[in-house]
Amino acid sequence: MNRLTVFLLFSLLFIPPLHAQEPVMYDKMKTYCFGRYLVDIPANAEVTAAGTKYLGKDVLAEKMTREEFKQRVADRIEKLKKDAFAKVQFGEFEREIPVDDVGTIVVGKYGNTPKELSYGLHAFKFDRGWAFSLMRNSNTPEILDKYIERLTTFIRTVRYRSDFEKPPLEPGVCLPHGFIANGENTHVLEEAFLSFKLKENPDVVIRVNSMLYFREFPSLLEREKEGGIARLLSKIKRLRGNKREINGMPGEESLLELPSDDKTGICHTFMWETRGELDNPDKPTLQLQMKSGEGVFGVAGVSSMETKELVSLFDAIVKTIRLRPTEAKPADAPGPQSKLPLGTKLASYHPCPQAGVWECEAQPVDGTRRQTFQTGQNLPPVMVPVARSLWQRLSGQPAEHAIDTVWTLVEYAPD
Repeated sequence: MNRLTVFLLFSLLFIPPLHAQEPVMYDKMKTYCFGRYLVDIPANAEVTAAGTKYLGKDVLAEKMTREEFKQRVADRIEKLKKDAFAKVQFGEFEREIPVDDVGTIVVGKYGNTPKELSYGLHAFKFDRGWAFSLMRNSNTPEILDKYIERLTTFIRTVRYRSDFEKPPLEPGVCLPHGFIANGENTHVLEEAFLSFKLKENPDVVIRVNSMLYFREFPSLLEREKEGGIARLLSKIKRLRGNKREINGMPGEESLLELPSDDKTGICHTFMWETRGELDNPDKPTLQLQMKSGEGVFGVAGVSSMETKELVSLFDAIVKTIRLRPTEAKPADAPGPQSKLPLGTKLASYHPCPQAGVWECEAQPVDGTRRQTFQTGQNLPPVMVPVARSLWQRLSGQPAEHAIDTVWTLVEYAPD
């Protein structure tokens, strides 16, 4: 073998693969803000859905002119005056409460008798070509003023935020096209989500969730076990299923490979979750979900990406989930106050004004209606069971969800 032959063979053995110089699709990432957190998503992904709940209800944002905004409020009032209460025997528009010339609260009341009334509140805010709205219900007149106060604060703190702006440094909650400043870090029921799909691989969907909970629930792997996933492991390949800490947040991950519905290939469902801390908006439950083979009406088709690529993509995203840095000012310490009378009623999401035992009107899933709260601790909603499909159980969807309730002070804390 001459020297030229040896050189050619050696060169062939060490020719790099042709795709080695091609950019990996997640080399370029874009930062998104959801709730109080940040995540980096591949730049070639597009947002398909987004939403935020504040005070336990959806915050809606819609682009419109100021004149259209005024007409929207007028239409709401007119609807209340005319036909909004067709399904009840008694109902009427009560009042409109302007807020600082930038928004308004529309209040209506309804019920089967004048003595059994509920109140509907609808807050509107206009800012730089965008209208923001939030609806709340109050079951008793005693807590109506509290909701008016909360919605007034919402109007004063919500503002438009361009998708091209950098994430704000002040404490608060990011929402689609907007931001709710929350310098006092008030504890309310918050939820936020963003969904994406890859332009070149539209069957690959990505979703991040942030949810504030007030009661413990089983972890991701515990829910999978309860859902009977072990019985299906002959059809499902578990790629990973273990504890995984991300940026100081303890969590669990589950990466599954499944047969497509037509049995011609495979699809995937990956999830990472941290349960955070109860009633702590800076440490909520966080989830990253990624699926491949997503088709219409929930049909699982064949993944357009290889398993190795998807695992790499999942790992590239999950490691970027982090709390949005802020420059918060310390809140003033509350001053001394006299005891509230027993029988005081407050709705969920309000800070507890009096340490002691409070009783909820609704029936919790664990049967415990009485709880002890300290002053300033948030009065929580009640967790009730929710029906789930087999797929929802396998994908780790919670078996409970929160509903509003009213809490009554029944006993003082010991002095």
